[in-house]
Amino acid sequence: MKKLILIVALFSFCGLSAQTVSLLEFDDSKDDAASQVKPAELNKKAAGELTPLSGKKLSQLQQKALNNRLLKKADQYFDKMWYSEAAQLYDMALKDDVRNLSMNLLQRAGDAHYFNSNMEKAYFWYDKMYDLYKNEISDANFFKYTHTLKGTGRFNRARRLLRLFNKKKNDIEPLDTQEQLTNHNNEIIGKNFEIKNLDINTPYSDFSPMFLNDNKLVFASSKDSSYLNTRRFKWNNQPFLDLYVGEVGSSEEKLNKVQKLSKNINTKYHEAAVTFSPDNNTMYFTRNNYGKKLKRDKNGVNHLKLYMSKKVNDEWSEALELPFNSESYSTGHPAMSPDGKKLFFVSDKPGGFGGTDIYVVDVLENGKFSRPRNLGRGINTAQREMFPFVTKDMLYFSSDRAFGLGGLDIYKAPFVDNMFQVAVNVGQPINSNRDDFSYVINEETQKGYFASNRSGGKGDDDIYSFKKLIVDNVNDTAVIVGVVKEYVTGDVMP
Repeated sequence: MKKLILIVALFSFCGLSAQTVSLLEFDDSKDDAASQVKPAELNKKAAGELTPLSGKKLSQLQQKALNNRLLKKADQYFDKMWYSEAAQLYDMALKDDVRNLSMNLLQRAGDAHYFNSNMEKAYFWYDKMYDLYKNEISDANFFKYTHTLKGTGRFNRARRLLRLFNKKKNDIEPLDTQEQLTNHNNEIIGKNFEIKNLDINTPYSDFSPMFLNDNKLVFASSKDSSYLNTRRFKWNNQPFLDLYVGEVGSSEEKLNKVQKLSKNINTKYHEAAVTFSPDNNTMYFTRNNYGKKLKRDKNGVNHLKLYMSKKVNDEWSEALELPFNSESYSTGHPAMSPDGKKLFFVSDKPGGFGGTDIYVVDVLENGKFSRPRNLGRGINTAQREMFPFVTKDMLYFSSDRAFGLGGLDIYKAPFVDNMFQVAVNVGQPINSNRDDFSYVINEETQKGYFASNRSGGKGDDDIYSFKKLIVDNVNDTAVIVGVVKEYVTGDVMP
């Protein structure tokens, strides 16, 4: 995830995604001289300024002074949301004495990895934090800890802790409902999809696929296509995202003639998460708040905004801001309804249920938009909902709500009697224990695409094609063998 990585502090609460255009907050401050120093050089410089070294051994006092310098620089990077560089320094400074660290330091060390989807290292620090401060840990930190448990395959421990949390809080959806839905879908859907990694994936972030016409696919990528200097996003130390388009080949996992979209669309900062009107002549997409220069709010944060461009003489026009953007919060991840009358999007605007919520506006005949409406508690939760995609009868989106398989999971909510029903996890193999998002499907062919940073990929986030296969007959005479466990503690019952 990642994850837009734009997928930012909109989404920075959880970290997606990778570069998952999570509506991220953005800092493009110019590096000062110190910020240009590599961790290894900073280590050497700091040690050299203290006193001459005696072989490989530093005195306890010298090591403490060195670690304090590293921590000071790590905190500076963290506060700027330069998480990739902060993570390296926290690891160096804290590795020798993890039992005597404050909860704040352990959280920061874990967060620096979590926000870049490094679940193993995030787990290491969160596990230490939980072990030392389990009675003081906040709900948000507990939530991230259980995410890393699932993201590293420690499912049983995650379930036990979530059951205890559920029993204590009694303020979220009952676990048995969520778990039954998830397990049911995992059993039924697991054998019925063919999934392939696209040939255009890179070692960087590739995600946000979207259909264009009958034979093209638009997607976002942070691949390095610069011939000279490459600008990098300090959040994850990857190049900035641009939008690309390619022709779908003889099989869905192959894209031909891939090229960047128009220069009227791509800038030197982030562009991602795109949708098109039914006639494919109007495009909506996510971009950093950028005119002739990067714009920030009073706290120095650059938010994401939605933009619109129209095709004129086979070229995309200069993009215009949508009227419901704001300088104070982010909007992004647009999704157009099949009839072109509604535009769905994601925002962390005040008044939502928490994290980022999915909203909708009516697209009026005069080209204007209605006021945004929150889709409500049946869809949105206290966590992050993002990357919506809409068909005639279904809303698909991703969420990192508590009882998924790990990271962002893809959910679907049927549209019945002019209302979206309660969302259901689509299960494996579409979902994994990592971030799974930006799902699109052609319901006629039952083929589509999604992005994931699951293990076995080529890079940070990869785009996968899928097609639904014929459902096998279900064997309803199977014999079940196992043990009975106590629901909350997980202990085996006699």
